[in-house]
Amino acid sequence: MSSFTKEGSLADFQQLIDNLYRTVDDQLFSLFQLISITSRFTMRVVKGVRKDDREMVVSNLTRAFSWLMTLANRLHIDVSDVMWKRFPGVCSYCGQSPCVCREHRVTKRVRMKEDMLKKPKTLDTAQKKMNEIYPAGARTLAHAGIHLAEEMGEITEAIYRYYSNPTPAVYEEVKMEIADYASVIFNVANSADINLSEELDKRYRNGCYECHACPCKCEPAKVATIAT
Repeated sequence: MSSFTKEGSLADFQQLIDNLYRTVDDQLFSLFQLISITSRFTMRVVKGVRKDDREMVVSNLTRAFSWLMTLANRLHIDVSDVMWKRFPGVCSYCGQSPCVCREHRVTKRVRMKEDMLKKPKTLDTAQKKMNEIYPAGARTLAHAGIHLAEEMGEITEAIYRYYSNPTPAVYEEVKMEIADYASVIFNVANSADINLSEELDKRYRNGCYECHACPCKCEPAKVATIAT
């Protein structure tokens, strides 16, 4: 796979990022640098929300999502699968769609069983499904942006816990935090009326958005500058 189009799936997008950037990212960045880069673009999304700058939100939301895929690839986590296990068409806490957590003050997650046959086939369908579970009208864009920053912090904490205590249980926590962050990427996009599939199509239809090759042939120094 050397490009992403708006008909593609979340799994297709993750695979494209792996095909494009695995070699250069493995050469240049440690896992903890990848966390820092993802966090940087996450905070830029929040800044765009605060400044009411749609272009800044779109640009940095797609970058943050891309770096999340790189982070997940480094950790061997299938984002599409963990997202569906976490959100199998319903809220991961109350088990309802749309979510009723606020009305019923739900504080404990219900047990759910995912039906993999119902998993969204495209990234666009996945975004629409998240909007059914968590309607954009039920929150402000500012609230969604703050939530994204919160989830970035929780990913960081989970990964640090895993490296101090590398057990299967803690690895599962990392997977769930990545699923939560990805879900809020969709929520921010829905709140800002951004179609992620279309924006990622614009960015990756011709391979790397800078050199248009697959894998990326950008000079390492340029990649480092773009990333950091």
